[in-house]
Amino acid sequence: MKIIFFFRAITHTRSSIERLFHGLINALPMGIICREKFAPTYRVRPFSILTNLIWAWFYKTKCGVNHITGDIHYIALLLPRKNTVLTVHDTGNLDNWPNKKLMSFRWWFWFEMPMKRARKVVAISEFTRNRLVERYPWVERKISIIGNYYDPQFVFCPRDFNEAKPVILVIGTKSNKNVERLFEAVSGICCHVRIIGPLTDKQEELLRENHVEFSSELNISNQQLIEEYRASDIVYFASKYEGFGLISLEAQATGRALITSDIEPMRSIVLDSAIKVDPESTEEIREAVLQIKSDKLLRDQLIEKGQNNIKRFSLESVVRQYENIYKECSC
Repeated sequence: MKIIFFFRAITHTRSSIERLFHGLINALPMGIICREKFAPTYRVRPFSILTNLIWAWFYKTKCGVNHITGDIHYIALLLPRKNTVLTVHDTGNLDNWPNKKLMSFRWWFWFEMPMKRARKVVAISEFTRNRLVERYPWVERKISIIGNYYDPQFVFCPRDFNEAKPVILVIGTKSNKNVERLFEAVSGICCHVRIIGPLTDKQEELLRENHVEFSSELNISNQQLIEEYRASDIVYFASKYEGFGLISLEAQATGRALITSDIEPMRSIVLDSAIKVDPESTEEIREAVLQIKSDKLLRDQLIEKGQNNIKRFSLESVVRQYENIYKECSC
């Protein structure tokens, strides 16, 4: 069996989808020939979209499986209907776009038409699946839920918690990551905020205004990311919106206390193994940090529950589910 994995264009701010599928590809059984193809452009402009469409048509396989790994859903329009698999990670925040006409177009072009073209659609969480089915009931007959897995390289690493000045790890700085509320919440708390991702001028100003001790890093490797988790005491992941929330699993696999959002899909992913907060509440985020900072018993409970929770998200399970879909779609 031959599988062509179509990836979005490479940029220094994108890695989650790529890391997920690189691990899956390496774990697929012998005998499956895998080819990775990266889109030539990431821009969302007519000429760039056309370029990516032509690129996908050129590299497609007629008899194996064409797997769109995420983001560039629209390339399904020029891929064979009979053997194309589309993975949808999230639907973004499209419902809140002020420009309704543009919003309707993006729903049509990025979701409706690609899902109609694909033979199989995979949603990475029940939350994403429900959003798609609610809008397009017909997709229910071809959609499956295959959750993300945590990379087996993320293993339990004990650490003496720094009660005096805990390191709070933040991964990602886009608007949905909700880092601004953390910066406000830890004002006056002795801690160090370690940020992975580019900071805007506004975010840096907010850090200074709240006298937050921080450091940041860009363009790190997977091994460096693992070391960042190991060097942290608390992982902050109280996003306002996520399609899945892989950071939760990576934090728990490493053995770190986790603060996340009390919304879906994070609620279903962590169950009772993290402190869940209202992502819109600075006070709840602040209280969560203080609780973990001061309560050793709570920290130990969260770490133990986290270790049990990640057993539900193994690489082997995800590989098996995708392999069944590939067999169904190949010639």
